[in-house]
Amino acid sequence: MLQKFRNTQHITRKDFREESETRHASYATRHDGEAVTSPYDPEKIEVAAQEGRPFVVRLKKRPVLVKDVVNMWRIDEEWWRKPISRLYFSLELENGARLTVFNDLSGGGWYRQSWV
Repeated sequence: MLQKFRNTQHITRKDFREESETRHASYATRHDGEAVTSPYDPEKIEVAAQEGRPFVVRLKKRPVLVKDVVNMWRIDEEWWRKPISRLYFSLELENGARLTVFNDLSGGGWYRQSWV
């Protein structure tokens, strides 16, 4: 998976902000026929991780290096319904932007979590 991210490019705060604004604007009209999605719903994201810790994320089809893992926490809940087991990471990217992602430990895959 590391080879996918070999040509890492710099992404600016402006690029990051524009992507976020575009993504949130699309929620007003997008729905899947049954449920309207929310800007707070997790979004699938491509992440390269080493020993379970992210070191590159793909934003706007460009890989961005993770400068620091600011915080890390785990959530295990709703075991009586559909189990949720997630390992969250608050990341500082190389451009200074912050991003929250999680690894879905029960279903697999990485997701971007929006709080705003």
